[in-house]
Amino acid sequence: MTKAEEIFRQTDQIAGLQEQIQALNKASWEIRRALPKDALEISLRARTFSESINYKEGLAYSYRNSGTAYFLLSHYHQALIDLERAAAFFESSPDRQAMASTLRYIGNVYQSMSFYEPAIDCYQKALLITSKENNVKGSAYNLLNLGYVYEKMQKPGLAKTFLLEGKRMLEEINDELGRIYLLNTLGNVTFSEGQTTEAIAYIQESLDLSTKMNFVPGMALARKSLGMSFLMMDKHQQALTELYEGLRLVMESGETDLIADILRLLSETYEKKGEYPQALRFHKLFESKKSELKEMSQTILMNAFRMKSEVERSHLEKEQYKKENKELEKARKEIELKNKELERFSIVASETENVILILDPDGTLDWVNPSFERVNGYTLNEYKEKYGHTIYEASNNPDIRKIIDECIASRKAVYYESANTLESGKVIWESSTLTPIFNEKGELKKLIIIDTDVTRKKNNEEIIKKKNKDITDSIIYARHLQEAILPPQESITTIFPESFILFRPKDIVSGDFYWFSATEEVGFLAAADCTGHGVPGAFMSVIGNELLNISLHDPSVRAPSAALGILDSKIKGVFRKGRKETLAQDGMDIGLLVWHFKDNLIQFSGAKRPLILIRNNEVSEYAGDRYSIGGKNADSTKTFTDKTFTAQKGDMLYLFTDGYSDQFGGTAGKKFMHRQFVKLLLRVSSLPPEKQKSEIQKAFESWKGKQEQVDDILILGIRIP
Repeated sequence: MTKAEEIFRQTDQIAGLQEQIQALNKASWEIRRALPKDALEISLRARTFSESINYKEGLAYSYRNSGTAYFLLSHYHQALIDLERAAAFFESSPDRQAMASTLRYIGNVYQSMSFYEPAIDCYQKALLITSKENNVKGSAYNLLNLGYVYEKMQKPGLAKTFLLEGKRMLEEINDELGRIYLLNTLGNVTFSEGQTTEAIAYIQESLDLSTKMNFVPGMALARKSLGMSFLMMDKHQQALTELYEGLRLVMESGETDLIADILRLLSETYEKKGEYPQALRFHKLFESKKSELKEMSQTILMNAFRMKSEVERSHLEKEQYKKENKELEKARKEIELKNKELERFSIVASETENVILILDPDGTLDWVNPSFERVNGYTLNEYKEKYGHTIYEASNNPDIRKIIDECIASRKAVYYESANTLESGKVIWESSTLTPIFNEKGELKKLIIIDTDVTRKKNNEEIIKKKNKDITDSIIYARHLQEAILPPQESITTIFPESFILFRPKDIVSGDFYWFSATEEVGFLAAADCTGHGVPGAFMSVIGNELLNISLHDPSVRAPSAALGILDSKIKGVFRKGRKETLAQDGMDIGLLVWHFKDNLIQFSGAKRPLILIRNNEVSEYAGDRYSIGGKNADSTKTFTDKTFTAQKGDMLYLFTDGYSDQFGGTAGKKFMHRQFVKLLLRVSSLPPEKQKSEIQKAFESWKGKQEQVDDILILGIRIP
């Protein structure tokens, strides 16, 4: 028996419906953290009862409780809808604590979706209420949440201030559940400040408290934090031990976000260990979990029919009890109470806008609600006369028989969509839930279909499809613009007759770009990899191309290292304006080559990109400097260096980005890696450039197999004439 079923049995004994609703709401709120699925089920029953008697206060608390449960189950969109409904009621309610708790959970939803400013606003409003009401526990939780969101915003000083004050309050009232979450967050903040021993002590204390209380979500969260800490300390085996235990625990609570976090950390740990197949496996699981949307559904009529069965069983049992023990009055009252509850469910079924059909086991249409008649324009008998007596004849879905067979075989609800053409000729789309009802012997008694009008959703999907097409068309046009700023192959072959360009964007547009310029004395060639790929990377590439033009036409530039220094300064200038927090993400890696024709001298300078020289079947690699252009260390002084050598006829020079070597593939599903890439260049270096390009492409396709391309690819190859 689930906790929800246990509470339903208890509350069924309460005489008044309003008192039942209050008891249900109280129970739902008390178990929300430990058992969010049960809390949700209880809150939905409280809502159904509240709607049946128009009990607004009960409805408000049920919305707060269901919104909270949806949040804990990572269903953020529905959580926000329900919590906002609750807040609208509590705005004018004397129960200020209920308003504060609702605001706190709205803040939690915003925080989980990375909308930090509105989250802070909600937490501060909630803190104002709890402070005014002298609610120490509520204030402590609001301080905990403020600390957590400032940790997410990478403001450890502010985060720690709020967390330490919250810790003091929770210790004062001995709230161990609150301390579990607070200590975990405090450990993460302390770790980010480099205090590893103290940080792990905080997280371990959180784990110990969770274990003592047998609080599974807290244990899972602490294991994740310990695993992340050990990963950052390069203690990979300890990290794996903690993360696997955290994953085992979190599968019990079903917190989608936490599952996704642990899968991501497992992938990163295996990648650091060099175990790429495992890294790729957990990366795919992480991507799948991230996009997963769990549909929680519970049909009112299903409950009604279950309750009807309970009533029938109760009636028989009580009749027998009456004969044997002469307690007729007691039995009659209990059955009457059950029938009243069933009647309330029937009222809801009659008033809902959803179309509801009840079928016999053979598919015969048995009963429909008033919404069916309103939508279709026929009574049930008229509909049968026109379209047939069974769902197999009447349904607009050509696969209805297969759908029903699958539903009965699985003994679970199934979902499908159909287009329904009304008598007026109007087409509406309906999303249907088909639920089988079995008796205690396992025999099929009824089939229930609940249809929801999703025409607006379908129309919106068409609008979105058109907008996606418009966006894609715009991006394709942007590709043409990007291609227009790239130097044509012909201009490069005038200086380097034997050369090739392998340019393969991951998306329609690319974050990689190549650049070429020449005077009578020198030729310039560059390969650059901007932050990201797709549209963001493409914007960066356009900016980088233009700034490279400016840098190399600066009269002070005498060497490629000087050009990179100017380029770095200009990139920082572009992105510093009002965006200090994102400087670490805006930049590029680049390799820049200068060929002095008269002296046959090659100068090279790189920002995290190398130059490969192959001469007489031997490889020389000239490494770039360890800085990117812009990006990390944006406020530090960078010194780029030049590598110089005399070119010889027949030398093969290669500039490239990291997309090729980072590609997952092969039989083990691991990265191609730089060493193997250099070996490939050596193997093809004696071939004509276009043949080299062809062989490199074939090797890439063979390695990639069915895997997706992970990054933009750019390789420039030139032979010195």
